Amino acid sequence: MPVLRTLRARITAAATIIVAIVMMLASIGFSAVLSSEVRDATTRAAETRAAELATRIDDSGTAGIADLDDDIVQVVDESGRVVAASEDAEEGTLPADRDGEVVTYDGDPVLIVVDEADDDARVVLAVPVDGDEATLATAGWLLAASTLLVVLVVAAVTWWVVGRALRPVGRIRREVDDITADRLDRRVPEPSSGDEIAALAVTMTACSTDSTRPRRRSGGSCRTPRTSCAPRSRPCASMPSSPAPIPRRRPSTTSPRW
Repeated sequence: MPVLRTLRARITAAATIIVAIVMMLASIGFSAVLSSEVRDATTRAAETRAAELATRIDDSGTAGIADLDDDIVQVVDESGRVVAASEDAEEGTLPADRDGEVVTYDGDPVLIVVDEADDDARVVLAVPVDGDEATLATAGWLLAASTLLVVLVVAAVTWWVVGRALRPVGRIRREVDDITADRLDRRVPEPSSGDEIAALAVTMTACSTDSTRPRRRSGGSCRTPRTSCAPRSRPCASMPSSPAPIPRRRPSTTSPRW
């Protein structure tokens, strides 16, 4: 029998496919939740930083914005003109109308956060998110590797467990194949597991035991119909095929005496 058509292979394939589907769905769901959490954390941190810069501008003006080294921030007026910018925000105007969105600035993906300041000024802060994307990519690779590892482990364990469970069936089949007319005394090995396979072995042993018992033939049951039918058939055999004609009596011609 081909290996791929065996019960062992089918059970292993079914278990592996089910586990693979579950792991893939779980990985996709976990990636979506992780991406949302990372993005929300970055957004909250950017909003907090933008609020601090807006408070600073309200207190001391825009004079210290140019001295910021770690922030990509611009201050624009109500017409959209840049009135102050940090050292890292001199490559172009940040899109103040893309609040909460990820755009590309100076070749890097950044998250835009806008906060209001006094005199209708707005603080436009750009937070790099390439670190978040690298974290999500690493998590995705780890999920893929763990999914593959779990699927392989499940396939191997299922193959081993099913093979071990079906091993007594192979022994029973080989023993039954060896039982011939001159070897009826052979018995099927009975495993001590107490499961369905053990019950099957007990049944096979009982069948082989019944086949070795001598069967008495009842002479009365076989001969009685023949002896009872024989006497009935003899009169029938001696009877002629057609009845003999009955002779007719001739009328007397002499007159009676008075």
